[in-house]
Amino acid sequence: MPFTIIHGIISYLAVRYFSKDKNILRLAFLGGLAPDIDGYPLLLGDFDLYRKIHHEWLHPPIYGLLFGIFFSAIFYLYCKKKNIKFNYFAGIFVFFIGYLLHSVVDIITSDWAINFIYPFGNMYLGDILNIKNYFLMNALDLFIVFLAIICLAYFYTKDKNVFFELFNFK
Repeated sequence: MPFTIIHGIISYLAVRYFSKDKNILRLAFLGGLAPDIDGYPLLLGDFDLYRKIHHEWLHPPIYGLLFGIFFSAIFYLYCKKKNIKFNYFAGIFVFFIGYLLHSVVDIITSDWAINFIYPFGNMYLGDILNIKNYFLMNALDLFIVFLAIICLAYFYTKDKNVFFELFNFK
C-alpha cells in the first residue's frame, strides 16, 4: 500500500462501524499509521536503510500491543484532565486492531514480505495475491483508496460525524 494515510483510514473505517467515540477512533487511526514510522529513513534520503528496516522492525503485531498501551495511556491522561470518559482497555484494543489491519493490508497488497513475529523469530508473510504486474498492484491500491473515499463519503452523508472531526480536539 503506497499511501500511509490509507492505512489509517482503513483502520478508522473498521472501528467506525462499532464506535463513534472520537478518542477511540483517533486511536484506531493512529494504530493504522504507526507501523510506517519505520519509514523515517526515506525522509532522510537513505533508501538503503529504508529497504533494510521497513516491514521488518515495526510491522509485527507485538508492537501494536506495546504502542497501544503507550498511546492509550496518553489518551487516558488527556481525557482524565479534560474530564472526558475514556475506556483505557478499549483504546489499547482498537489501536492494536488498527496496527494489525495495517500489516494485513500490506501482506495482501504488497510484494514486500513482513517479518510477522519479529523480534521472536522469522516468519515472513506477504505477496499473498502474488501480483507481479506493478500496474495491477497499483490498480488494486487505487481501488482500495477509492473504496475508502466512498466509505468516508457514506459516513459523512449518513450522520455528519466523520473522519475529519477526529482532528477537532475540543
